Amino acid sequence: MAGEGFRIASAYVDVRAEDNTRAGVASARRAVESLRDKTVKVKVEADTKGFEKNIGSFFTGATKGLLAVGTLANASSAVAGLGSALVGLSGTLLALPAAALAGGAAMGTLKLATAGFGDALKEMEDPAKFAEAIGKLAPAARETAIAMRDLQPAFRDMQRSVQDDFFYGFADVTRQLGATYLPLLKTELSGVALQMGQVVSLAGKALLEPSAIKNVNSLLQGTTDLFDGLKTVGADVLTAFLDLGGVGSQYLGRLGVMSREVGQPGERWAA
Repeated sequence: MAGEGFRIASAYVDVRAEDNTRAGVASARRAVESLRDKTVKVKVEADTKGFEKNIGSFFTGATKGLLAVGTLANASSAVAGLGSALVGLSGTLLALPAAALAGGAAMGTLKLATAGFGDALKEMEDPAKFAEAIGKLAPAARETAIAMRDLQPAFRDMQRSVQDDFFYGFADVTRQLGATYLPLLKTELSGVALQMGQVVSLAGKALLEPSAIKNVNSLLQGTTDLFDGLKTVGADVLTAFLDLGGVGSQYLGRLGVMSREVGQPGERWAA
């Protein structure tokens, strides 16, 4: 609290007091005693700046604390959401080995279904060999091969037209390139070949050195020891992969649904 100076009968009295100090209290008491029996008007102002500062600091700290709690709560929610997402995703991840095995099975099925079909197409120019090749196919595959053979004349006509347009004017440029670069290449490439031969010759001589022979022998022995230690790894990895595939196979349906849902927006956009 702060006192303010005032005037009485042309006399100026200055009173100042400080909170929580004996000297300040005594000073105020003496000032009051000197003004006994006189009418005094005292203007008092409260020093609220420090109070406002402290209150502001308090509420600022409290606000920061509440914000921190809110942030922590949001972070906790985010972590919980991430955990839920990972739990949901774990099944999909587990399905990956099963998906790989399913893909392998699909490719094996495709290869089995088309076995011999490519050989039949290769023999379309020879009627006897073509007839022999399609005789080994199933009826539906045989009819497809015959249909593709019947399309050959139209395909050849289309191919020749495209080919003729593509190579138009190439002949003259090819002759000019040959006349210009073949003599140059003959001279320069002979020098390159000579130097390359020297590199190979020197490398061969280096391999005949006793130290090189010893190192190669050690390397091969080490390789033998390596594969001796790894001989069960292939079986162990295959067994583990098949175990994961067996467990994850139950999620293949969900993986298919997810793939379909991913493709639907693109299908709707294209439509």
